[in-house]
Amino acid sequence: MPAQKYPLRTLLYKRPRIYSSRIMRLLELNDTGEFSLTNDFVNNTPHYAILSHTWGADTEEVTFEDLIQGIGQSKAGYEKIRFCGEQARRDGLRYFWVDVCCINKSNSTELTEAINSMFGWYENAAKCYVYLSDVCGEIDSLTWSTLEPAFRQSRWFTRGWTLQELIGPRYVEFYTTHGALLGSKASLGTVISEVTGIPMEVLSYSKRPDEYSVPERIAWASGRQTVRVEDRAYCLMGLFGVYMPLLYGEGENAFQRLQKEIMGLTNQTSGLRLLNVDSRPLAIETFASQDEPDYAILSHTWSSNEVSFQDILLGKAQHKKGYQKIKNCCEHASRHGFKYVWVDTCCIDKTSSAELQEAICSMHKWYKNAQICYVYLEDYMPWSSQPSQLSSCKWFKRGWTLRKCSEQ
Repeated sequence: MPAQKYPLRTLLYKRPRIYSSRIMRLLELNDTGEFSLTNDFVNNTPHYAILSHTWGADTEEVTFEDLIQGIGQSKAGYEKIRFCGEQARRDGLRYFWVDVCCINKSNSTELTEAINSMFGWYENAAKCYVYLSDVCGEIDSLTWSTLEPAFRQSRWFTRGWTLQELIGPRYVEFYTTHGALLGSKASLGTVISEVTGIPMEVLSYSKRPDEYSVPERIAWASGRQTVRVEDRAYCLMGLFGVYMPLLYGEGENAFQRLQKEIMGLTNQTSGLRLLNVDSRPLAIETFASQDEPDYAILSHTWSSNEVSFQDILLGKAQHKKGYQKIKNCCEHASRHGFKYVWVDTCCIDKTSSAELQEAICSMHKWYKNAQICYVYLEDYMPWSSQPSQLSSCKWFKRGWTLRKCSEQ
C-alpha cells in the first residue's frame, strides 16, 4: 500500500508544527496484517498515526527488543499495537508509532532524545488513537450514557505522560478495548475539559498552551501520577517547550531542574512585573516602561516564608505565610478599580542578579508612579485587649519604608 496523504491535515492547523531533531523510527503494517519497524526517517517523515495508552506491567508490554527478535505476539500489550496499526490502515495511514516498542530504551542517548522529542511527535501526528484499557464494550450494544462513567474514571486521565498526548495532537480519538469509537477530542471536549480542568480553547486548538501562565499549565498536571518520580518533571518538558537530559535516579531534583529551565524562559531583566489581581492562581505580567498600566503597590515589612517570584511562577504562592497579605492587597486594589499590583517579594526574580540590581535602581520610580500604596502593618492590632501603638509598629523603623512613605 503506498503512503497516502492524510486528508485531515488542513490549513486550519493553528499551531506551528514542531520539527524534532530526533530521527524517528516508525512501525509499518503490511498487507498481511503483520507489522515491522522501519529504518530511521532522517528527513521527510511520512504521515503517521500515534498511540496513546497506559502501560501495563513490564512483562505485558511489547518492547523494541521483542520486535527485533520477532517475538511478543503472546504478550497482552500486543493487542493494542495491532489495533493501532489496523485503525491507521482504515484511516489511510501506512505508518504508526507506539512508545513501548519504537524506542530502544536500552540506549540512554536515544531514550533522552526521544523523550525530549515526544511532544513534537504527538503534535505532528496525523491522528492520535487513545486506547482505554479500562473502558470495555461495543457502542452497538451499549449507549454513551452507559459508557460515560467509565470514560470519566479511566486511568488514562490520571497519568502524567498522557497530558501531552491529549494536548499535543489536533485529532484525537478515544476507543474502548473492543476497538469501539467513543468519540473525538472535539466531540467529547466538554466532558474532557470537566475531567481534566484543561480549557476548551486548548482542546479545540483555539489557543496555544503557552498562552496560559506557568501555574495554570502546572495545574493541568495536578493529581496525575507517574511510576518514576523523575517522570513527574520529564512528562512536562514538551508542555513548556524545555529540553533537559534525563538522569533517572535524581529523584525530586528533576522537578527542580525543570523549574530552572522554565524560569530561564521567563526571565526578563527590563520592564515592570505586576500581579494580575484577577488571575487564579496569581500570575505575573511584564510591561515595558511605555506600556505600564495604572497599578497599586504594597508596602510591608518582610518576615519568614514570604511569597517569591518562583512561588508565583509555579503556582505555590498559597502555601506560603505571606500569601494572605498579597491576597488582601489584590482584593483592595480590585475594589479600587485597579487590575494590577506590585509587591516587592514576588515581582522581582531575585535569583537573577541583573534583574535584582535593576529593580533596586527602579524602585523609587515604581513607588512614585503607583496610583495608591497600601501599607500592611502586621503588628498593629487596635482591637486586641492590649492595643498596640501605631508608632511602635516595625514598619516605621525599617529603612526601605522611609522611601516608600516619602514617595507617596
